[in-house]
Amino acid sequence: MNNREVFIKFKEEKILTAINYEKNKSYEMAYISLWSIMEKGITLYANEAVKIELYNKIKDWEKYLSGSSNKIPKEIKSFTLKYTRNNLPQVSLVEKALGEMKQVRKVLEPSGKWRTRRNNIAHNALRFYTKDKYMEYKHEMLLAIDELSRNVGLHETKNKT
Repeated sequence: MNNREVFIKFKEEKILTAINYEKNKSYEMAYISLWSIMEKGITLYANEAVKIELYNKIKDWEKYLSGSSNKIPKEIKSFTLKYTRNNLPQVSLVEKALGEMKQVRKVLEPSGKWRTRRNNIAHNALRFYTKDKYMEYKHEMLLAIDELSRNVGLHETKNKT
């Protein structure tokens, strides 16, 4: 399966999981299920973004060495083709592969309220306390998931044409 197929399958599974958690009024677990879709999508495309980044650095050196540019490029310190860090990749990195994603950037902002809520649920067992509060967070997550899904689809279409 390619990245798009993996992402779509994972997204479908986790949406159903979130719906089941909602039915049982387990809003925190529903939110974590939605959050996992974002993490999966961002992580899937991080490897591709790393390859694009390296390719652009190599192209800069090619231009310099062929004489079409006088600007000396920065030294290439790593030729890795995989995202190797253990934490969630920066959205700016993944945007190199998928294009701009304002809503995704908003919910994944490290000090933003959506990521802080996710961390508080996962690490401190913080509750939503009301369904309305959960719905507020869910709405923003679904907007981000939709944006990520659109960009994944556009990316795959662009690569085929």
